[in-house]
Formats: sequence, C-alpha cells, structure tokens
Amino acid sequence: MDCLNSSCAVSPEVRQEIENTFLLPIAEIDKRRNQSEWKNS
Repeated sequence: MDCLNSSCAVSPEVRQEIENTFLLPIAEIDKRRNQSEWKNS
C-alpha cells in the first residue's frame, strides 16, 4: 500500500492487480456497512 501512495515505480498492470485484490474488498465491506446502516435507520 505504501508503494501505491508514494512515487515508486509501479506498472499500471501491477497497480490494477493490487487495487483489484486489496482495495475492492474494503470497498465492498464499506458498501455493505452503508446498506446495513440504511436499513437500520
């Protein structure tokens, strides 16, 4: 993650693979959390 947020050289393909593997599950958790909060309000 530090490498993505810094100026180190990461190819677009590697960056995309990292984002697909690590970042999307977090987004999915947030999405489900938001849906749950919406249902409970």
